[in-house]
Amino acid sequence: MSRRVSPILPAGFRDLGSEDMILKRHILSIVQQVFERYGFEPFSSSGVQFLDVLFGKDHETEMSFFQLWNTRHDLKAGNAELALKFDQTVPLGRYVAANYEALPKPYARYEIGEAFRGESPGEGRYCGFTQCDADLVFAPGMISDAQIITLMDECMRALGVSTHKILLNNRKILGCLPGYIGFAKRYLRDVLTIIDKRGRFLPGETLTSELAKLTTESGQKLLSAKKIEKLVDFCIISGSASERFESIRVLMVQTDELDQGIKELEEVLRYLKLFGVDEDRVQFDQAMVRGLGYYTGPIFEVILTDSPETGSVFGGGRYDDLVLRFVRMPAPATGAAFGIDRFLVYAKKRGLFDLPKSVVKVLVGYRPAPECLARAIEVTRMLREQGINTLLYDGPDKAVRGQLGRADKSGIPVVVIIGESEVSSGLLQVKRMSNKEERSFPMQLRNLVTFIRTGIKP
Repeated sequence: MSRRVSPILPAGFRDLGSEDMILKRHILSIVQQVFERYGFEPFSSSGVQFLDVLFGKDHETEMSFFQLWNTRHDLKAGNAELALKFDQTVPLGRYVAANYEALPKPYARYEIGEAFRGESPGEGRYCGFTQCDADLVFAPGMISDAQIITLMDECMRALGVSTHKILLNNRKILGCLPGYIGFAKRYLRDVLTIIDKRGRFLPGETLTSELAKLTTESGQKLLSAKKIEKLVDFCIISGSASERFESIRVLMVQTDELDQGIKELEEVLRYLKLFGVDEDRVQFDQAMVRGLGYYTGPIFEVILTDSPETGSVFGGGRYDDLVLRFVRMPAPATGAAFGIDRFLVYAKKRGLFDLPKSVVKVLVGYRPAPECLARAIEVTRMLREQGINTLLYDGPDKAVRGQLGRADKSGIPVVVIIGESEVSSGLLQVKRMSNKEERSFPMQLRNLVTFIRTGIKP
């Protein structure tokens, strides 16, 4: 006999049971409705991409990802360098490049699909996850960024969230840090990675201590104590957006890049006001960093003030150069992704939705006799024809108690039990599980269907 296989999953992956899937589908349906209300069309990209597409010709990346091999070595693609996509945006860039002339302009699309990253798993953080993207391509104006931010805000409100805050920054402002602080631009990613960890430092770690650990290729300290102090001072600038803009203009060396970065954000804020976004909901945070390196302009994310440990649940930014990896044609774009898996954890903890445990509305049970089974099949067919989700019981426990227990365990609200007396009398015994109410109905379905549908969550 062969050895039995342990029924486990790799770390960072999970299965979702019925209750979680019902909740997840409900949340996704709300988000999808908002996406479509804003004029975005559905789209689906391949989950498998060439490494060149995901990371460029040199494949340089610090991201942990899942590489694939085709075991059919006789196939031409068998030795191709393939990987699972880590987000929906880079595959979108490839699609836009491949269909540049044919696509409508601007191109508004949304995608809800799986993505994969080899990250350290944690609560709400998985290696396999669902990402919900909305992007505007061929959209150079800041009004498009404002529309994406407005969409993010409306999604949160449609989900019943009132504790969200929208953080706003610009990569152009962050791009001025090397000149202001005094370090080579090639180390900017290292510095931003440390800044991005604010609020997630381990005990004993601080922004100052972690910045002090950065070194150059030769092993020398990247930042002196004075430079670290300047960087920390930049990060802790406070006040309203206009006050912070003024402080940054005074503090940093004036450059065209800095001026453009601030002006873009000022323009976005003006549009947000016209779109009716609550001004108190939006906060400029000059030290907010989005992790991916392809952003070129405004960046934004949604945090939950009543659950800071959840982290960002919605975020994105402007990426004007992504298509240039494939073609030398302009395709300025902006977009954002909703992290459904992270939000799912938050929604369960907060009890945001009162949903049924099961999609099944009726369980039809029967006593173990041929005539009872025949009648149960007839009733099941009739209920299904009426559009009622019906499960015909065929479990090992034929006792009435066992069949009622199956319905109770799964949250099925109504049970129809058919025995010999029901067959001979032409009546159906129906039980509502929530209050144990029992009724008898003739095989005529009108009153039975009304009883079933009354008091059942849609």
